[in-house]
Amino acid sequence: MVSLPNFSENSIVIVDDTESIATCVKAFLQAEGYAEIETFGCPQKAFDEIRQRGCPAIIITDYEMPAMTGDAFLDSVEKLYPKVKSVIITGHSAVPPEVAGRFSVIRKDEPDFFSRLIRHVREELASGDSYLERPVPSL
Repeated sequence: MVSLPNFSENSIVIVDDTESIATCVKAFLQAEGYAEIETFGCPQKAFDEIRQRGCPAIIITDYEMPAMTGDAFLDSVEKLYPKVKSVIITGHSAVPPEVAGRFSVIRKDEPDFFSRLIRHVREELASGDSYLERPVPSL
């Protein structure tokens, strides 16, 4: 088994069960100059990688996925890294208010989806270094 390097201060993780969406978001971020981007089609696989490799600079996750919702995935990550930076992207018209109240949510069908996503990523990455924090110890 090959061990991958830890996520760096510039790492972006994209979690979306629709490969074409993840690929498109990755390509758009790369066009904006972001180079360290990894995509995952399964939130559990992404969580396992984060648990092994540390906290990425930001996580972009789909809301509705077969294995678990994006907020449930982020809740799991936040147990290890309480200050993780994240955004939920969704094609659903109705994200529960309690989810929208806790996480930034950007709808995929908005005409300015990519510009809003890029602006959010820039703002989050400029606001601090959550990736440097240590994981919360297991009890």
